[in-house]
Amino acid sequence: MAYLLDTNIIIFILNNDSSRLSKSQKDILSSKSTLWASISSFHEMAVKIRKGNSPIEYSIDDALNKIKDLGINILSVKEEHIAKITEIPKIYPKQGSLKPHGDPFDLLIISQSLVEKCLYLVLMSTSRFMMVLR
Repeated sequence: MAYLLDTNIIIFILNNDSSRLSKSQKDILSSKSTLWASISSFHEMAVKIRKGNSPIEYSIDDALNKIKDLGINILSVKEEHIAKITEIPKIYPKQGSLKPHGDPFDLLIISQSLVEKCLYLVLMSTSRFMMVLR
């Protein structure tokens, strides 16, 4: 089984903070499954670092190297990933919300998981969103 990791999970891995992961997420991360990290996650972290709100204790180069050293593959962005974004259904993350979920980083990672046929490993707080997509 292959999993594409959500940016927050990558941040927890980089910061050695497994306290916010569920047991099943920890089991997946420690299993023989193929793990992927989207380059989009590092783009998102770089934007936050530039704004002065660094979610990690590393430079982006060091973060990429650490993830690779842990055996997690880096998934580049392909044309198909961009095109697939237009096919993702609008999901309203909060009941009664008039505004659909539209974070561009999340949409790209979701699109990548659909194109590459990976399961998207997210935090439990957003699992409802992905359950609707699957």
